[in-house]
Amino acid sequence: GELGGVEALKVKMGAEDVTFQMPMAAPSGAQIKTDAAQPPTSDAVLHTLWTFLGGGSSSEPLTAAAVSAALQSTAVSNDSSTEDHLTYVVFEKAFMAAAAATA
Repeated sequence: GELGGVEALKVKMGAEDVTFQMPMAAPSGAQIKTDAAQPPTSDAVLHTLWTFLGGGSSSEPLTAAAVSAALQSTAVSNDSSTEDHLTYVVFEKAFMAAAAATA
C-alpha cells in the first residue's frame, strides 16, 4: 500500500472503520482514554506522525516498505531491546524527537 501524502494520512486516520486504543502502559484516566480513542486532527501531530513513519515531503507518497524500515530504525536507534517492536516508552521518546525536529 501507499499513502499519497499527509492529507491522505489524515483522511485514512479519520475513517469510520479505524479505531484507536490507548497503549496499556500509558497513563490512565477517563479523559485520557476518551482522547486516545479519537484520531489526531492537529496538523502538527499529523506532520510529526508523517515524519515519524518515514515520510519526507508532505505531498510525496509513503509506502508500507518505507514505514516498516523507518519503524525498525526507530526501534533500534531508541534503545528498543528488539528491532521488531516498539514499546510505548520507545514510541514516546522517538515521537517527541520527531516533533522537535518538525517544529
